[in-house]
Amino acid sequence: MFILGFAGCIGALRENTFLLKFFSVFLGIIFFLELTAGVLAFVFKDWIKDQLYFFINNNIRAYRDDIDLQNLIDFTQEYWQCCGAFGADDWNLNIYFNCTDSNASR
Repeated sequence: MFILGFAGCIGALRENTFLLKFFSVFLGIIFFLELTAGVLAFVFKDWIKDQLYFFINNNIRAYRDDIDLQNLIDFTQEYWQCCGAFGADDWNLNIYFNCTDSNASR
């Protein structure tokens, strides 16, 4: 990004057509890559949602195993004011927070 910004700035200041063409081409490539990513995200939104739920539930299982993961989950839940992927019952997947009848946690 630095090189791209530098090429655009210097190309405009010095009226260098090579740097301006370099800037334009790569800016166009980045635009079309973002557009493609947006279309793919829209087309595969159900798959992405399933992968996200799978990722969240796996990380809830390993909540106390990694302090960095624990801080990330805490920050995410505080920021979005949510609890788990589907709801608070997702925390039953974690052995420390399982509050079912068979495992009465404190």
